[in-house]
Parts: sequence; structure tokens; C-alpha cells
Amino acid sequence: MVHTGDEGVVTALLADDMVKVRLVGDQDEIPVFVDDVVRSEDFTQAVKPAKIKPLKPGSPKQMMPSPPPPPVQAPRTQYTILKSYGIQLAFDPIVRTDGTTEKFAIYLLNDTRLDVIYNFELYLDTHLSVQSSAKLKALSFE
Repeated sequence: MVHTGDEGVVTALLADDMVKVRLVGDQDEIPVFVDDVVRSEDFTQAVKPAKIKPLKPGSPKQMMPSPPPPPVQAPRTQYTILKSYGIQLAFDPIVRTDGTTEKFAIYLLNDTRLDVIYNFELYLDTHLSVQSSAKLKALSFE
């Protein structure tokens, strides 16, 4: 990823110029804008390292104490909670050209301020149709 340097694998295409990325060494999948993703071979060309200039011994900047760290801000979330509804399951119909529903996209919404570890299994009759287990971060969806 361009801004963080994290590496991952694109696992799905999402709406609004976004993709779902599974981070290397992690089972979490996160939504990422297409503009923030670059092929790993092209990463060194996309992000140039900053040049660090060493200070001369005895320079005024070296003798001054460092300023206090900036105050910690609350993390940005994907959306704002107006009224929390907890953990939700959403079914978004995928419609054919004739207007009938072909299938459903299933989303798990975490409308709380806590991370949740879940195990989701959907059975149709006695057949296991969908299975997913992961950690869902606070105020996010998957």
C-alpha cells in the first residue's frame, strides 16, 4: 500500500473504486481505495525514501530539548454512530438485468466501539453454504 508500505493480496473487487486486501501475515481483510494500492514490484518507484541530513555536533537544534508529543486523537472510523445497534448482519441483493434477485452479498457490521472475534456459518437446509471467521474491528464492516 502506498501510504503505509504494508503488503497484501487483493481478494475481491468492491464498489466505489475499492478492493478488499488481505494483509501479509494477518488474516484480516480490509477495504482499500484502488489509488492507494500499487504492485509490490512498483512500490520502490512510487514511494521515495526521505533523505535524512545528520546534524552537526553542537548545532542549536541538537542542544534544544525535543517538544512534547502531540495529543493523541481518536481513531477515524468508517462511519459515525448515531444510535448503536450492536452487531448486525446485512443482505444486499445483487439484481439481474430483468429486475429479479440473483444472489445476496452478505455483510457483517460491527456498530460498537469494541473489536469482535466472530465465527459465521450459514446453512441452507443441511448444506454449509458460507463460513467465515475473523476479527472485526470496532465501527467497521466486512
